[in-house]
Amino acid sequence: MRALLLLCISLCLVAPCFAGATAANPSRGVLIVNNLQRRYHLYVPESVKNLSKAPIVIVLHGGFEDWQRMRRNVGIDQKAKECGFIVVYPEATGIFKPFLFWNAIGCCGKAVRQDIDDVGFISELIDFLVLNRQADPSRVYVAGYSNGAMLAYRLACELSPKIAAIACVGGAMSGKEQPPVMPVPVIIFHGSDDRHVPYKGGPGKWAKFGYPVNGKSVEYASQFWRDVNGCGVISRRQEDGRVHKELYSNGKNGSEVEVITISGAGHAWPGGKKSRIFSNPPYPGLNATDECWNFFSRHKRAVKNRGIDD
Repeated sequence: MRALLLLCISLCLVAPCFAGATAANPSRGVLIVNNLQRRYHLYVPESVKNLSKAPIVIVLHGGFEDWQRMRRNVGIDQKAKECGFIVVYPEATGIFKPFLFWNAIGCCGKAVRQDIDDVGFISELIDFLVLNRQADPSRVYVAGYSNGAMLAYRLACELSPKIAAIACVGGAMSGKEQPPVMPVPVIIFHGSDDRHVPYKGGPGKWAKFGYPVNGKSVEYASQFWRDVNGCGVISRRQEDGRVHKELYSNGKNGSEVEVITISGAGHAWPGGKKSRIFSNPPYPGLNATDECWNFFSRHKRAVKNRGIDD
């Protein structure tokens, strides 16, 4: 416990500072889910404010982090302004900010121990945004980093009728997931030298502090979704320096699986900003935010399969 407390203090000391609120900052919202107050932050660019329906990207922060760090590190607001989509940043739960975690079955912390209903939270958030905030039900996407990527995998399995595609950066599947009822396009980013969420699976470097990942390998996740989506044959392989891309296409309902491996890279959002002083440096030769949107924009969910009135 003492070691964990010292860890928390050290992380606070090296956490980045944020500027004061500006007019461009997301608005804050609250939902009550299972008698628990859940917060989210919504960014609606001027370019979509007059649209009746717009795509929406749900961005899930990592563990030991919060929505502000995620927003700063990935820079997706600028992409939303350029391409015309809404961004929503939900908040996970924890003892205090920024040490928040999602319940992704295999990870992490208090969220798993207390069985926090994060799937229910995101499900209700999607419904609310579709009914009240002009989100296009056919273009709801989820992008997650680390523990947030783990939850994205879980959401794709349990909420497949509501999600058009997911992007997972530095995450892992637990191996306990059940296949979804519908195919879900998936893009995966992972550094080959990631010690927090190992590329080949395992507990990760924080296991000694009581935060084991116990995740499966990238190959496991790739095979799982290729089987689910019915796109087992590779259609394109591309090498660009340290970046290795594999695309599996022609799946059910046009679904795809893309796996992007960055050789020698650690635990970070490629092309983003460093989370803390001692965090792994993001690989600068690939912009994961751009790649995510390029992938998302190719996929659309059939609204008739959803349980929400359009």
